Amino acid sequence: MFLRAYDYNITSFTDPSIALNYIRDLSDFNDLLIVLDIRMKDLNGFQLQQQIKAIDPTIKIIFVTALDILDELLTFVPGLSKEQILIKPVDKKIFTNTVKKLLK
Repeated sequence: MFLRAYDYNITSFTDPSIALNYIRDLSDFNDLLIVLDIRMKDLNGFQLQQQIKAIDPTIKIIFVTALDILDELLTFVPGLSKEQILIKPVDKKIFTNTVKKLLK
């Protein structure tokens, strides 16, 4: 909802399998940014991230979580930066700024 005022093409999914199929069918990943929750049904966000990165390692990902485990995440997820992890409740300005920065 935070991004509706911007000129982004937004697609959302509640099923990770459907999301993966959608991503596989894309022809261009240059401006693709995926927002993942860490806790999801069937797959967790890290498992889904691994599958997405297997499709194309350049796909950008933001994690959103209610878990206060920022330092732990940074140690066991290679290449993850602090700006890619947003803690719930997510601040609208921080979220939109993070999206803009990653999509530059």
